[in-house]
Amino acid sequence: MCARYPDAQLQIAGDGEDQARLHKISEQLQVGENVEFLGFVNDIRSVYLANDCLVHLSGIESFGRVVVEASLCGLPVVVPQSAGTGELVINGHTGLTFTPNDLSDCVRALEQAYHLNENDYVRLAAAGQQRAITIFNPERLAEEYVGLANSILRR
Repeated sequence: MCARYPDAQLQIAGDGEDQARLHKISEQLQVGENVEFLGFVNDIRSVYLANDCLVHLSGIESFGRVVVEASLCGLPVVVPQSAGTGELVINGHTGLTFTPNDLSDCVRALEQAYHLNENDYVRLAAAGQQRAITIFNPERLAEEYVGLANSILRR
């Protein structure tokens, strides 16, 4: 993608076990100028707000907190269609999705995000933010938990 989009930048936040491997891959692919490793970030919201979209590659995420956080910040997301993250995003409406472990489909989704016009970008960001607000509304969640607890207690 860097060859086709030399102005594209990737920021990787976190200091997990894959950091050394990702550094090595970026060196092997000679894309170091396009990749910035942020390490541990105290204020992740500032990272979301400084970027154009969130790309979440994990195909085995059970919940996808990062996707929810980015969506709540109004950041469009590109995620795999998998349990957890794929359930949070409606493709083309609240974000963009790709087939897990399918590099060509991931590139397709990234290119689609890259080429969004301003109106579609704003629409996608706003719809994703609204979905995250609706799904993770504290009052609604509390009502659901109380209802679940009551149904269990009635058994």
